[in-house]
Amino acid sequence: MNQAGSRNMTSKSFFNVLSSVASFGSSLLVNFFLSPFLVVTLGAGTFGVWRICQRLLVYVTVADGRPTQALKWTIANQQLHDDIPAKQRQVGCALVVWLRFLPLMLVFGGFLTWFAPSLIHELPPGQIPVIRMAFAVLLLNLILLPLQAIPEAVMIGMNLAYRMLWVKIFGVVLGGVCMALAAFFHYGLVGLASAVLFTSLINGVLIFALARRSLPWLGISKPSSLEVKNFFNFSLWIFVWSFIQKTMLSSDVVILGMIAAPERVAAFVLSFYLVQVAIKLIGLFMSAAMPGLGAIVGQKDLARATRVRQEILSMTLVAAAFFGGMALLWNRSFVSLWVGSEYFIGGNANLLAVILMTQLTQINSDAQVIDVTLKVKTKVLLGGLSTGLSLVLAFVF
Repeated sequence: MNQAGSRNMTSKSFFNVLSSVASFGSSLLVNFFLSPFLVVTLGAGTFGVWRICQRLLVYVTVADGRPTQALKWTIANQQLHDDIPAKQRQVGCALVVWLRFLPLMLVFGGFLTWFAPSLIHELPPGQIPVIRMAFAVLLLNLILLPLQAIPEAVMIGMNLAYRMLWVKIFGVVLGGVCMALAAFFHYGLVGLASAVLFTSLINGVLIFALARRSLPWLGISKPSSLEVKNFFNFSLWIFVWSFIQKTMLSSDVVILGMIAAPERVAAFVLSFYLVQVAIKLIGLFMSAAMPGLGAIVGQKDLARATRVRQEILSMTLVAAAFFGGMALLWNRSFVSLWVGSEYFIGGNANLLAVILMTQLTQINSDAQVIDVTLKVKTKVLLGGLSTGLSLVLAFVF
């Protein structure tokens, strides 16, 4: 890779990091004001139920086969290649895989829609139909989401995520306003779910228009059977890894929701807000750097890729130490001032959450490095073993 190309890639990665931070900052601000408003307007119990529904739906998101994740890493690996038809065929592969997994998503989503109320402890019987309706609306949103995510994945894979900044910020603000209005006018869980669906549809239209403007070649070509097979195999491993990753990040709230009252779940979610923010923010830094690393791996410059990986791991550890220290020092005061001291879950749990955050960020960093190599089988098998063990321990303790 020549020096001009290297500088251009570094510049794009830098802009991607800045745009990711700006987008996440807007999301952080909206959620910072929206969460206590929802707690007051809906009540702690309903707010806890809403959070449980969101975490349950995380598992439905992976049932689409993760074609957009596979597309993102495939495009990133081919970023510096000039074969436009090959990239268009990869888009076609993503669409084929999404259609193949659509029946699974409908069946799994329908199952969860019907049985979700039975997974919530101490739920009043009158809320069961409401939760099913809200779940159905959120499921429709997830079914349509890959159509928006395909052009977004191509933009990210081509190292152009920074161009979507204003669309992302607009979507976050619009979603927050719509959810606040739904809660204020007492539309309940169904209103919140409808606000999410409406925002996603608007976002999808804007991202598609932007992607077409930024990448005039963006389109769909019919892939060969071999290309579909290779893409499907890679996507299948990404699908399994996504399920493992979602389990690592979301099983805590789901398990707690099965054994404790929704008010206790609300306290758990609000107490760990800072830690969750740290995990997401560090993840954004890593994600912004990965398309550039994918291009380096695609050029077979493994020595440089190794150096970049070491730098990413070092920055991840420093960031985890910084945010972990903040959480240990100030989380109790933050939660008390934000929503009330009764929502802080305790110092020991806070310490464990910080340790968990440090582990997860290191795991996620190397996991994404492995993704851009397009060789993920071993990672998935080891991740599945460790996650299964952690779930058993979570139930036991």
